[in-house]
Amino acid sequence: MPQQPRGELVCWSTEQTIEFLDYCHRVDDPLTDLYEVIIYTGMRKGEALGLHWADVDLDSRLLYVHKHLATTVDIYGHLTRQAAQQAVDAIAEALDVDPSQPA
Repeated sequence: MPQQPRGELVCWSTEQTIEFLDYCHRVDDPLTDLYEVIIYTGMRKGEALGLHWADVDLDSRLLYVHKHLATTVDIYGHLTRQAAQQAVDAIAEALDVDPSQPA
């Protein structure tokens, strides 16, 4: 299948970024820390979601990117079961919740 052309990427200004993070803090968004890691490091979403505590060295202020989370679709454009489960597990780990328990 031919790939769809991507639109032009637009970066936020410093003011827009500050406004976004201020809003996240005001509404107590549980993913605020993740957003800050992505914004301040330039990591891609999949790289940030693939982080484990073993990849973080707080004393040296270093993050090691060993793996990333990727979405896989089948030939019909449906999210595969394995990719969907990996996404659920990564988000649950980031939020420190049990994905098998109802919200």
